[in-house]
Amino acid sequence: MNGVTIKGCQSSDSCSSPIKCCQGDLCNGVIPTGSSVLLLLVSSIIAVFL
Repeated sequence: MNGVTIKGCQSSDSCSSPIKCCQGDLCNGVIPTGSSVLLLLVSSIIAVFL
């Protein structure tokens, strides 16, 4: 998918917010970046006004 990482796994010893832990000894999660949050906000505003 063009080099974009959606989810990653690592040892549960490294689990801390905002990474969510799941079953077993792995934790999965996505760390949101500032630019993607801003892009989502701008997209939402544009969609409301169209």
